[in-house]
Amino acid sequence: MDFATSTEEVFASIFNKFMTDAQKLGSQAEIFAKEYLQKIGYQIIDTNYRCSLGEIDIIAKDHHELVFIEVKSLSNAKIFDPMDHMTIKKQKKLIQLAQSYTSSWVQDIDQRIDIILVYCHTTPWTLNHFKNAIEN
Repeated sequence: MDFATSTEEVFASIFNKFMTDAQKLGSQAEIFAKEYLQKIGYQIIDTNYRCSLGEIDIIAKDHHELVFIEVKSLSNAKIFDPMDHMTIKKQKKLIQLAQSYTSSWVQDIDQRIDIILVYCHTTPWTLNHFKNAIEN
């Protein structure tokens, strides 16, 4: 194994063997979204943060704001409204996850929840980034 291989790449190759095609597409969409966020200046803090409540795809910092990002991979999308891909239950869960993540923090920090839709049926892939898509 090449020592330059990142830990993320090693885990991806191991888990790739056990993932469904939809999970693989979702994982690739999250990497695509993360690269986009880094290009526009976001500082990635965590990916695939898990707790007993569920998972947040990406946690990043955008200037002075902490941003919780839900990535949706769409392989055959005709609907471009991000809320059409988010149930009320999922929205509430994301709010709870964000609150859980910051509950032990001493300092107060502005935060928001964004949604990124990755259109995997186009070549090259494209995305739409909806800032503050879910009111916290």
